[in-house]
Amino acid sequence: PTKKFFKPGSPIPFKTMVLKSDKSTRKFVSRFPNAIGYILLSQIDDTVKVLKINGRLPSEKGYEID
Repeated sequence: PTKKFFKPGSPIPFKTMVLKSDKSTRKFVSRFPNAIGYILLSQIDDTVKVLKINGRLPSEKGYEID
């Protein structure tokens, strides 16, 4: 079967998901190594990794996604 991708040659599948809560998003992301999710900073625990943007964490001034 062929998969639809965001753009040709991209390893990122096009399909996105919207989950009911930060907790369910965190649980999903923790189980799928290539998954990316957006949750409140207060909901982060040791089951997920935080993405640095331009070398900064969300708690640091200048983080690009606020």
